Amino acid sequence: MLYIYLTIGFVFFIIIIAICIHNQIMNIEKIQIKINEAENNINILLEKKLNLLSNISKTINAKNKEKVLVELPKIKNKKLEIFDLINESSKLNKELNNFIEDNNYILSDEEDSLMKDLYNTNLEINAIIDYYNLNSDLYNKTIKKPTYLFTRIIKRFVKKEKILVEKEVEFEILKQNNNDNS
Repeated sequence: MLYIYLTIGFVFFIIIIAICIHNQIMNIEKIQIKINEAENNINILLEKKLNLLSNISKTINAKNKEKVLVELPKIKNKKLEIFDLINESSKLNKELNNFIEDNNYILSDEEDSLMKDLYNTNLEINAIIDYYNLNSDLYNKTIKKPTYLFTRIIKRFVKKEKILVEKEVEFEILKQNNNDNS
């Protein structure tokens, strides 16, 4: 009779552990879904940013002797990881800003509209990067918990890297115009 109780207790214990591991896996997978959604949104916005940079450079290059963003087609054709693409697009953004400021370039209405869209896209990218990093931190902290030891052994979860980006400095005029329109 004692063996029956021990067997029932052992089976019950195994079932509780299985339920806990299942719940932990589901918790981690929810966080992974948020991270994947953030990566997808970042990719979409980076594509939009590169298109905006391309459109701005076309209009500026059509009117100007000195060419701007000549490296843009090379970057658009490369298959870069999200981390590299963020850094490359930020460099292009800085190059454009420096060109406009250094040459006292006066933006046409179309270019001004594109620059405002670029500014807003940069804000969206930064917000989604913050969301990505927040969920990456949560994911990394979760998989490091001692109570998740069996889950780590079973699923072999890998640490997620944060996206570190130098915040871009935009034109003061764009900031003021953007705030006026809001």
